[in-house]
Amino acid sequence: TTNRGNCNETTNISPRCRSGIAVGTARPGRRQTILRLLGHLHDVPSAVANGESKGIYVSRLISETGKVSTPELAAETRSPSYLAVHPSGRFLYAVNEFGADDSETATGYMTAFSIDPKTGKLKELNRSSTKGVMPCHLNLDKTGSMVAVANWSSGSTVSIPVRKDGTLGEVASF
Repeated sequence: TTNRGNCNETTNISPRCRSGIAVGTARPGRRQTILRLLGHLHDVPSAVANGESKGIYVSRLISETGKVSTPELAAETRSPSYLAVHPSGRFLYAVNEFGADDSETATGYMTAFSIDPKTGKLKELNRSSTKGVMPCHLNLDKTGSMVAVANWSSGSTVSIPVRKDGTLGEVASF
């Protein structure tokens, strides 16, 4: 099961579901590791972030002990403010709030990643413009073939197709 930022899903190990997501399924009586991916600076402990986030972090929950590892960098990316996992569990999507130049007026973008299921490390697949300023939320449809993105500052939305290989297409509607 994946938690796509919705606190009502079955695998919720994050008290802040806005930008932290979990990948894995809890199975009683079995030792397993559930990955927790964190995307926003306030979700990453200050011991790791030291005041500045470098991107998306991963930590591991060991189901047998309940211990959570210290977050480590999964992928460098600018200002990832919301994360969502593809229904297949193989891909992660992030909206990049401040755009390529880290300003609050630059056009934002969305980034697609593949997820290494063993380590939680991410490999960037591609990016797509959100054609608006400060993207703040995204939602994949149940099939994983389309994603909707909300741009906070410009008050606009876009839909972007998701290809079978997890990469993002060009904006379909604005």
